[in-house]
Amino acid sequence: MRGKRRLTWDQLGRLHEAGMEIGSHTVTHPDLTRLDEAGIAAEFEGSRAAIADRVGAPAASLAYPFGFYNGRARTLARAYFDCACTADLGVADINSDVHALRRLEMHYFRHDASFALLTSPRLTQYAAVRGVLRAVRRRLRSERLAPGLRRLTL
Repeated sequence: MRGKRRLTWDQLGRLHEAGMEIGSHTVTHPDLTRLDEAGIAAEFEGSRAAIADRVGAPAASLAYPFGFYNGRARTLARAYFDCACTADLGVADINSDVHALRRLEMHYFRHDASFALLTSPRLTQYAAVRGVLRAVRRRLRSERLAPGLRRLTL
């Protein structure tokens, strides 16, 4: 991406040497829901090969670009990766689909009161409320950008 600094391959290699896993985010960062099987496979294979070549180990995990995925992308992710993360806000647990893992965005926990929720039994409820608020915000934003195309339904 232009204008934003990214880690270099050398830096990623050093992180790998220090014991960190370098995961995949695909080659070109596409919306996987708009690709056919061959396109998705090419993104996964290319990314894994590049990481293996530059870092020394293939990626075992994937973060879906933009968090966008569908059944086809998830099925192919199972063939290439041990796990995959979505952008769906929530808490992963023992029953989670490891190729559609929800996650928590840490900016929601930057204050002491919300940070304390990370070890609280109320974490799941907090994430659910945040998820609803995020969905409403996105719907309202899309309404402003394209009035009349979508209706807000809760």
